[in-house]
Amino acid sequence: MELEPSWRGICGCFTVYGGANFNANAFRRIEIYGFAITCYAGDFKLRAITAFNPDKVEDLTDVTFYEGEWEYLGLTYTGQGCCGGDLKLTLESWFGDQGHLFGFQRFKYNFELPVTSTIVLFTKAQWNLAKALPLEWFDVSWEISF
Repeated sequence: MELEPSWRGICGCFTVYGGANFNANAFRRIEIYGFAITCYAGDFKLRAITAFNPDKVEDLTDVTFYEGEWEYLGLTYTGQGCCGGDLKLTLESWFGDQGHLFGFQRFKYNFELPVTSTIVLFTKAQWNLAKALPLEWFDVSWEISF
């Protein structure tokens, strides 16, 4: 189920994830797995997902929840780069049972920066604060097209 409100300069969407529960071909009830709020404002996209059943919500979205995580907050910016191509920044946070302040458990970012019309620099990383060594990976790379 989706509801798509729209205000001047901002549009958004409210989605409820759920399904019908049947027992021996008889309808029993509707189950709610979670909900999402997605807002668009210009080049920005803000997305918040609350998962009552993270496994079911994960099957219905492109968001992966680790063990004990139940909340996702993501911010995406896509704009025109200075030298051709698109500048892209994605910041993602997960909250869960093993998190610290307000349940903050995991953070991931992805940044793409066009240097010229044919060269793009990439950097991305993920920290999981539920682990003793929180930095899971950190990558820096580039792409050259010709």
